[in-house]
Amino acid sequence: MADGNAECQCLNKDTTPAFSAVLTHAQNVAANTAVKFDKVVTNIQDGYDPATGIFTAPTDGVYHISCTVTSPKGGKLFVSLYHNDVTISSMLVSPIDDTYEMGTTNMVLDLKGGDEVAIRSRGNFQAHNAECQCLNRDTTPAFSAVPTHAQNVATNTAVKFDKVVTNIQDGYDPATGIFTAPTDGVYHISSTVTSPKGGKLFVSMYHNDMKITSIWVSPADATYEMGTTNMVLDLKKGDKVAIRSRGNFKVHSNADIYSSFSGFLISK
Repeated sequence: MADGNAECQCLNKDTTPAFSAVLTHAQNVAANTAVKFDKVVTNIQDGYDPATGIFTAPTDGVYHISCTVTSPKGGKLFVSLYHNDVTISSMLVSPIDDTYEMGTTNMVLDLKGGDEVAIRSRGNFQAHNAECQCLNRDTTPAFSAVPTHAQNVATNTAVKFDKVVTNIQDGYDPATGIFTAPTDGVYHISSTVTSPKGGKLFVSMYHNDMKITSIWVSPADATYEMGTTNMVLDLKKGDKVAIRSRGNFKVHSNADIYSSFSGFLISK
């Protein structure tokens, strides 16, 4: 028998801090106030408080945080994901007619025990319905990156999400916009992109040189529009994943950060 020791961890272990909560009714939310997801589905280690809408990290670690919100019928909705008092990403949904519209954000955050995460309204808005959740694993390869400014992207070129939020094991390269898998495994990869005002945007997620899925956004008038994709990919060490433009398009972003690219290892 070889000498040594080893450790194996899994995202779905019974003791990991994890929560899911949903909004059961329309909610009017004042500016800079957290959306209160009132129905708790899962709350391992009791990090989420439905009375405040705030998740407090029970322990240090790398957390996957995701949220989907829906605008009222024919109404706009503007919310942001906050880590303590820092804006991490935003969702702006603005239906062009008398319909509902959804927005989603996915981020991987390196949290300390006691850090707070919440979805806050950026004005006096109504959330129609929504859900929020997170999972944690201390040592998993994981990344989240966002573009800090609008970016013109040529055909078949990767979008460069230039601001790195999290980059465990340094798989993501902001200079190229490419994530290179540090190890074999099954990964969750997600991206949200926002079109320029009144402009179309067409991008695809690529695994090496294979197109996996696409996002097409085409606002009907002089507004912005968001699109999101989420995929689970079986990657080998060294495999590359990127969001590539399918033509000469512009990806919108600014200080409120409307686009993102994230991923993390689910299992080996």
